[in-house]
Amino acid sequence: MGFAALGINCQTIKENITQIKDSIKRPPKVLLVAKADAYGLGAASICETLTHTIDYIGVANLNEATQLRNQGITTPILLLSEPFDFELDTISALDIAVTVYTHSTIDEISAFASKKSRPIKTHLKIDTGMTRLGTPWQDAIKTINYWHNSPDMVIKEGVYSHFANSDAPEHPLNKKQIDRFFKHKATFNQQMIHFSNSDAIKNIVDSHQNTIRIGLGAYQNSFTLSAPIRHIQSIPENTSVGYGSTYTTSRPTTIAIIGMGYADGLSTQLSNQGHVIINDEKCPIVGKICMDMFMAELPSPIHANPQDMAIILSPENTPGLSLNEMAKITNQNPREVLTRLSPRVKRHYLI
Repeated sequence: MGFAALGINCQTIKENITQIKDSIKRPPKVLLVAKADAYGLGAASICETLTHTIDYIGVANLNEATQLRNQGITTPILLLSEPFDFELDTISALDIAVTVYTHSTIDEISAFASKKSRPIKTHLKIDTGMTRLGTPWQDAIKTINYWHNSPDMVIKEGVYSHFANSDAPEHPLNKKQIDRFFKHKATFNQQMIHFSNSDAIKNIVDSHQNTIRIGLGAYQNSFTLSAPIRHIQSIPENTSVGYGSTYTTSRPTTIAIIGMGYADGLSTQLSNQGHVIINDEKCPIVGKICMDMFMAELPSPIHANPQDMAIILSPENTPGLSLNEMAKITNQNPREVLTRLSPRVKRHYLI
């Protein structure tokens, strides 16, 4: 294989979702967050294999929803933000549910749906403390009532919110957000209610309702990132390696030049940090990460050849760097590491 590649095990993703769902007392519906091309893993290919595992797909914008529909995905899709008025015709034609949180957008959807006689599914979002999207919790009841009183062509399918600190179980805002959300529960009727994201599913049991939103939790440990050795050379002691001469050998050394760089999404923060796995051996990254390649030191007596693959990312409890380890080294969150992998990295799937 002559290029950087991301191998994705769809069976592992399916097992992750099933285990998460089974961990909740009342079996919930599953909304898979597949925005940003399923966090860089490939939304269409993954969602196609999960037809009987998930109930809904969440995306960031209409372009993502359209791509899924164009690739044959028929699972219900929710746009996780309010639509623009000029998008409503496509939204209706593709049967996309949308998020609402302002009176003006409810009015636009109502007018469109009534004029075209084409109902549109909506999920009302309440901002309980994330301070990003949603009707503000302080006067949410006004928007809830406005939504409920809109014409039946505006289908009231779901209600939701989003935690700001679900990765920190003891954060005081978590309890406040729960209280702010569920003070309105009597108005929610029989709708889908989703508040738990991947971390909240584990950390905030009180948030569990009839639907859960699984993002990164679905994709953990399902992929391996690798790239080929392009060249191997032996260099003497006191030889600098790479741009800026940030690494100098202390002894005669053999280095492998590996075909992946920052243009492929590999963080330059890995320069002189971390390691890759070549033929089951840890090989430290040396010198600065380049646009298309980086260097790794081959420990003696390892034997390697050009075209051998270097493993850059691998599941937890394997010799390679895990997603969380790479995130820590590069001072990113794990989602950044994945979503920054460029289209030059070829995705292939184990179904």
